[in-house]
Amino acid sequence: LAKVFGPIALISGAMIGLIGTMKLLIGRTEMLAKGMNKLRQLETLKTQFQPLLGGAASAQARLDELYQFAATTPFQLTEIAEASKTLEVLSQGAISTGESLRMVGDAAAVSGQSMQTVAFWTGRLYDGLKSGRPIGEAAGRMQEMGLISGEVRRKMEASTKAGDSFVET
Repeated sequence: LAKVFGPIALISGAMIGLIGTMKLLIGRTEMLAKGMNKLRQLETLKTQFQPLLGGAASAQARLDELYQFAATTPFQLTEIAEASKTLEVLSQGAISTGESLRMVGDAAAVSGQSMQTVAFWTGRLYDGLKSGRPIGEAAGRMQEMGLISGEVRRKMEASTKAGDSFVET
């Protein structure tokens, strides 16, 4: 029996060892692929921010800031970056970083909406208030999300109709 089963046991042991090694290599390959995807994602974000911010150095500085922001919030870097890009365009950079971006994140958390959705409507509201254009749709969306009350909406709309300026000079 030892002559028959001995080689079989040896081959079985070698196969188990080979399978274990293959699983380890596959796991490391998957980990490497995830890391490469993250690097590709960061490069894509940097490329997208470059024309908005005027160059690679400004884009890298923004990504560094957003990365730090992501480390202190429940939001993912890509969602934060999308919100920041939207606010950069709609507010010409006035509310796309720092405390303003944190406010948008807090509003998203409170409302249960995505950060991108809240950023879009906040940016639209800001742009309307700054440019003196109608704010009804943006204010309505903010009210639907539970971020402003009907009274606040009424006051903002009355102020814009009266020609009040919402921009400090």
